[in-house]
Amino acid sequence: MEALGGYLKLGDKLGRILAQLLPGAHDVEVTFRGEFPADPAPVVTSVLVGYLSGSTDETPNMINARALARERGVNIAIREQADSPDYQTEVIVKITGGQAGEKERTRTVGGTVFGKNPRLTRLRDFRVELEPEGNILIASNQDKPGAVAKLSTLLGTWGVNIAGMALGRAEKGGQALFTLTLDDALTPAQLAQVRELDVIDSAYMVRA
Repeated sequence: MEALGGYLKLGDKLGRILAQLLPGAHDVEVTFRGEFPADPAPVVTSVLVGYLSGSTDETPNMINARALARERGVNIAIREQADSPDYQTEVIVKITGGQAGEKERTRTVGGTVFGKNPRLTRLRDFRVELEPEGNILIASNQDKPGAVAKLSTLLGTWGVNIAGMALGRAEKGGQALFTLTLDDALTPAQLAQVRELDVIDSAYMVRA
């Protein structure tokens, strides 16, 4: 557990982010890439702790999280890959599910640990590098000039300060994604205005 300290924190962060992006998942797949300092199985439990936090009557922890997941009908799959192409180690979590009557969706996030500090490395199919702390605005857009400037201007009119930024894109001129760490969370009304910008395709607020 001591050797996995940073990874346990990372797993909890990834689970909490996914719970906000897609609650009610019935499948959780955790992929471990690279060589970890110890058996990474407890990281799966920490993912479940983060994902289930705030959604069950019983507080999830490292002892009961797997049992709580089973009670909710959550299927857990674990995959291991010897090689990690971009980092020494990487944890990628994909969930599948959705609300009743809705089309099933998937969400994927990934991360690694630098020293003992977690870092986000993947959101959907996009590569990012961001410290998963505080209020994070996740926005997607077409890869054209002006998107970040327009959003930054709007945030400035509300007095919302940007503490950090990470950009990612699939290909030049294609779909792009950027994340902004904000000092203050946006209100639902403010988030709606962000989504109305002509340069924004989608936008979500999460707290890590």
